[in-house]
Amino acid sequence: MSVSSLLGSGSTTSAASSSTASSSSNLATNVGPVSFPGIASGINYSSIISQLTNITAAQEAPLKAQVSSLTSKNAEINSINALLKTLQGSLSALSNADTFNSFNAVSSNTAIVNASQTSGQIVTPGVYTITQATLGTATQVTSANTGQTLTGTINGTAATDVPLADSYTQITPSKGNSTKGSITVNGVSVNYDVTSQSLTQILANITSAVKSGTGDSTFSASYDSTTDKVTFSSTANPITLGSSSDSGNLSQVLKLDIAQISNGAHSGSVTSAYGVGGINEYENLTSTNAAGNSVNANFVTPVTAGRFTINGVSFNVTPTTQALSDIITNINNSSAGVVANFDQESGKITLSNKSAGASSILLGSSNDTSNFLTSVGLVASGGYTPTTQVGTQSVLAYTDTSGTSHTVYTNGNTVTNAIPGLSISIAADTTSANPVTLNVAQTPTVAESAINTFVTAYNNVIAEINSATAAPVVSQQSTSSGVAATAVGGGILYGNTQVQAIKQQLVSLVSSLQTTSSTSYNSLSHLGLSLDTSFSVLSASATGNSGTTGLGAQTYQGTDGQFTALDTTTFQAAFAADPNDVASIFTGASNFVNQLGTYLTQVTGVATQVSTGLAGTAPLTSTIAALTAQNSNIIAQTNTQLTQIEAQVTAQANLLTTEFNASETQLAALQQQQSYISQLSSTSS
Repeated sequence: MSVSSLLGSGSTTSAASSSTASSSSNLATNVGPVSFPGIASGINYSSIISQLTNITAAQEAPLKAQVSSLTSKNAEINSINALLKTLQGSLSALSNADTFNSFNAVSSNTAIVNASQTSGQIVTPGVYTITQATLGTATQVTSANTGQTLTGTINGTAATDVPLADSYTQITPSKGNSTKGSITVNGVSVNYDVTSQSLTQILANITSAVKSGTGDSTFSASYDSTTDKVTFSSTANPITLGSSSDSGNLSQVLKLDIAQISNGAHSGSVTSAYGVGGINEYENLTSTNAAGNSVNANFVTPVTAGRFTINGVSFNVTPTTQALSDIITNINNSSAGVVANFDQESGKITLSNKSAGASSILLGSSNDTSNFLTSVGLVASGGYTPTTQVGTQSVLAYTDTSGTSHTVYTNGNTVTNAIPGLSISIAADTTSANPVTLNVAQTPTVAESAINTFVTAYNNVIAEINSATAAPVVSQQSTSSGVAATAVGGGILYGNTQVQAIKQQLVSLVSSLQTTSSTSYNSLSHLGLSLDTSFSVLSASATGNSGTTGLGAQTYQGTDGQFTALDTTTFQAAFAADPNDVASIFTGASNFVNQLGTYLTQVTGVATQVSTGLAGTAPLTSTIAALTAQNSNIIAQTNTQLTQIEAQVTAQANLLTTEFNASETQLAALQQQQSYISQLSSTSS
């Protein structure tokens, strides 16, 4: 707070003082000047107040330091608690019997058969011989071609006589990047315009150009209305089709690009692989052509709005905004259990079950309101009949470990009803001369992974507690006045016996003997999991005869409570020798995992999940909660003290300010009297 804000009359006093000083030269020699040191003389009383109140405020420093220290201690305790919870989480897999009952099935030919253990099931180890594996097939329904052909009419005109882009071609015609398209036939490049020329005109132009360019009067490009196909033929020359200079997609539209060219020594022909007309997959179901005529994506029977069902799953149809491709996408993204495909060449839709087997595909229901299934030819109507190919079951024949033969049949190519405990995937058919073997054996790899996860979580807890409770190291440094001792390092929780007790209990639990039927495998150390036998800490080290010491790492024999890395060789040998006793160390109801889980529940306040349920009962107040609550209570009490000191400092500053303001007012009055006396003295003289 500034002086002027604390003292309302401060500026007035300063003015009076200035006035007095200017008139003192007129005083009579027998009247000495009257002057007052202090505020009127420019003394900085704000500094005086600050110094006086700082004495009171000095009490805050140790209290604030205490609050900061306790806050840091709580943060560290919470960090340890988080690591303890991670340790709790690692016990679930470690306590699960399935972790130690893991089997690996090695196939002699993974290109034909693969196998893996079914979760939660036990497999009888040994060698199984797959004598037959036959892939099943999926049921398929293939529609009829219900698309318009170019034999139809559009607004009263034959489809072959309207511009090709306005006709019923299944593939949308284009000119490419040029103003006109071009196609090369028998070495002659012929231009075409799909927006103004009909199929009849384009074929006539090709015929004329090739005859003129090659002199082959036998060449012809013609359309057969009975098959909806185009044929290029010559009885004098072989047929060649296309070049790198062509533009547009005429050969694709006419389906000549996928057709077989039949050439002899002096003749040749090529005919469209499929009909030129048909359903356009990418046009809206109620589309119009460039001339404004309704072509409805070339469906003979236009699709109407509504819904249809496949295997009981309903699909909505909006013809004004959806194309056939949109509906196919919706089917494939649904739970109907089928895959839909549209063959652009044949103009047919195929629905295939996602799983193999002789199961049906149910099309339509009494609640359907759209004619989609009828329009696309998946339901028989108006002379259109779909074809159904019933799927077949997969077959797996095998000989078990006792030499007994089995044959199983199932839908799908993943067999779970053959070898108990195994899920077998068939990737290809076997032959009688090529059997496949499955070598099934118990594997320790899953258990090793669970143990390593536990070790990492456990070591993180111990390392954090060791760091947090580490003692400070005293280092001596030579100075000009002698040797000074300085404490270096040390953890924020140094001296906290409750946190140290958590570590001691954890170490005790993992070091104790376990209840098993064997004396050879009744501790973690017998399985290759041991505590470390030496550790390094920061310590003071002598650097000379002057008495000065420095800091360095010193190694001690013994354990700091952390595990060394799992010795997999020792563990695998123990697992192979006695897997049941190895498992019981971790899965036994009275062994260390359950004991550790019960203890951690008391420490963190969160029940530990193990395979058999919850270990321990969550307390009303956990060990960690009690520790942080104790610190939090002290912090609250200290903050109350700080608030009281702040109030005391404020009250003291306000009192001193009031007193200084009163003194200043009195000084101002005396200065005014001095000025008045000076004036009287001057008049008398």
